[in-house]
Amino acid sequence: MASFDLDTGKMIDGLDELFQSIEVICVTPKGTRVLRRNFGADLPDYVDRGIGPLSVIDWQAGIAEALAFEPRFRLIRCTLSADSAVTGGQALFDISGLFYPRGHLGDLSEVVTAKRTIRVAEDAIR
Repeated sequence: MASFDLDTGKMIDGLDELFQSIEVICVTPKGTRVLRRNFGADLPDYVDRGIGPLSVIDWQAGIAEALAFEPRFRLIRCTLSADSAVTGGQALFDISGLFYPRGHLGDLSEVVTAKRTIRVAEDAIR
């Protein structure tokens, strides 16, 4: 699949497009998409709680649940990024998993290991 980069407007595909899609899913509050009320994540609701040792598991579970909307990716690991505390309040998570380039078509024959740091919320670190 190909898409436009939300920051630059340039065409992107492959892993860049996949991780942009994952970020969009994670920052979209559930119930805000017309005709797709279940699309998105509960993560925007967690912003006022902040991220601490006890709430990281909620964030990780929220990310895992949200990724059910991305048929091209299977999550293997999700950890709070060491950079989260110094990025101006953004919640950053390192995620790794399996990327299926044609997974949206139901074709799981091609697989690539993928890892990236993603932004899942603004103003989450206090």
